[in-house]
Amino acid sequence: MQSDIIQRKVLTVRIPVSWHNHLDSDFNINEEWLGKVSEIVNYALSQDMYVILNIHHDCEKSSGFTSPDYDPEWAAGNKDCYIYPDNEHLESSIKYVTKIWEQLGEEFKDCDNHLVFETMNEPRQVGNIHEWWYADDECCHEALECITQINQAAVDAIRKTGGNNSNRYIMVPATSAKAEAAMQSKYFKMPEDSAKDRLILSVHAYEPFDFSMNKTITAKYDVIMIKLSGTVQAAVYILNILLIKRKTENSYIKNTNSTREIPR
Repeated sequence: MQSDIIQRKVLTVRIPVSWHNHLDSDFNINEEWLGKVSEIVNYALSQDMYVILNIHHDCEKSSGFTSPDYDPEWAAGNKDCYIYPDNEHLESSIKYVTKIWEQLGEEFKDCDNHLVFETMNEPRQVGNIHEWWYADDECCHEALECITQINQAAVDAIRKTGGNNSNRYIMVPATSAKAEAAMQSKYFKMPEDSAKDRLILSVHAYEPFDFSMNKTITAKYDVIMIKLSGTVQAAVYILNILLIKRKTENSYIKNTNSTREIPR
């Protein structure tokens, strides 16, 4: 599979990693697991690919939710950890994210700018009625305010490890990585950063939904429809939102031209 990816000239690979089930009671990452992740990351980098590394699947407030294979006895007795963006779990979420990124920052600080960090994947209040859909209500406002602080903690932890992390590109999401959530500038803020123009807003757009995510749809899509309805609509959706944002808060997406090459 790896050689096939290379032959197809794929330029960027996102490596989503679960960390919660490979930790001890102090959130230290299992050395074997970290070594395996490092091996995969460095292999992709050796092929001159861009690599996005993140915290993935760790959006829960209960540490026992997946029966961790590393330290299940500890996990069963600890219910307030991982990433859950509400006020009740904010302190533990910041503690978790900080400890993970301190270790990842140290592990990868010598990698060049082909490696991009993403603070977390689709942070959200799992189980909430608005888990996947942003609404203008108090729980969504609370989630955005907490995510702002969690993103800041992650960026700070990464920068403090030094090396190439001092100037590394870092991707940060809003609630569920929704563009419309990121536009709520009263509640969501991009982190303050010691590096200049090195933050990227992470946005996920599964558009049109019936084609990209709706498992109940059985209609077949031909190649032309996929290209026109899927790719183009999704691109237009994102661009329209970003253009609106540029008009209302220009500095928010300053210097984020996706067509330019990220320097090494």
